[in-house]
Order: sequence, then structure tokens, then C-alpha cells
Amino acid sequence: MELNKRTIGKEKKENIIIKVERDSIAEELGIEPGDILLSVNGKNIEDVFDYRFLINDEYVELEIKTLQGEICKVEIEKEY
Repeated sequence: MELNKRTIGKEKKENIIIKVERDSIAEELGIEPGDILLSVNGKNIEDVFDYRFLINDEYVELEIKTLQGEICKVEIEKEY
């Protein structure tokens, strides 16, 4: 999953999902390009470094705003 930051208004920034890998967990969970990543494990994402650091946890909870405006939480438990 790839992100791009978009500024709306003077201060607010959003993390737009611009790419979802084929056959990935994100695709399986219904995450689509254009959805907005609101948080990872309850923490706001300021930049790509935050995102990369937080997704390394074994358990990841994503809060996503879909293109339809619905806010949902997606839980991912990684198996190593």
C-alpha cells in the first residue's frame, strides 16, 4: 500500500492511499486507492516514516475513510 499526503484547508492533511498491491492483505480487506488512512494503531500519521514504523508491529489496526465517506477499522494480525 502506498500513501500520498494531501493538504486540505490551511492546516489539515490527509494520507491518501494511492496504490494497493494485487493479491495483498490490503486488497483482500477491500482497501482501495483513494481511501484515506486516518490512523495506525490509534496514532495519527504525520509522514511516511510514521507509517513505515507503525506497520511493523505484529498486530496493526488501521482506521480508514473509504471513498464513500464511511470510517472503518481494519485489524491485521501478521503471521511470521
